[in-house]
Amino acid sequence: MDKIIEILKAQRIGPGAILANVKSLKSFALPPNPRYPIIFVDIVQEVRTHKFTGMDSVKRDIAVNVFTKMKDKQVALKRNVLMADKARQTLFANADFNGSVYNVDYRGIVYGQLTAGAELLFGSSVQFEADSWEVLAAA
Repeated sequence: MDKIIEILKAQRIGPGAILANVKSLKSFALPPNPRYPIIFVDIVQEVRTHKFTGMDSVKRDIAVNVFTKMKDKQVALKRNVLMADKARQTLFANADFNGSVYNVDYRGIVYGQLTAGAELLFGSSVQFEADSWEVLAAA
C-alpha cells in the first residue's frame, strides 16, 4: 500500500504531474470531510500461501478508487474516468511497485454513481491483483 501511495504522490507534484488536481490521496480510511477529487487505495482481499520455510506467497486484490463530485454529469463522468485512467497508467509504468511485487494482473476499471452524505459523486475503481513474497518474522 505504501509503495502505491508513494508512486501516485510522485505524480501529484512537479513538472508534468498528471495527477496534479487530486486534492487528497489516502489509503485504508477516508478522511471525515474529504476534499474532492480524492484517490483512495484499498486492499479488497489478501490470500497467503506458505510456499517455503520462512516465506509466504501473498496475492492481493487491490482497488485504486477515484471519487469526484458530480456537478455537470457529462463533464464529471469524463473527468473521473480520465483521472482513474491516469492513475492506472502511473501504476503500470511502475509495474513492480518499486520492487515490492513480482507480478501484477490488471482486472479493469469499474465506475458508477454513489453518495457520500448529501453529496452525489462519481466513483471509478481501478482493480488489479498483485503477487509478492513476504519473509516471515522469526519466532
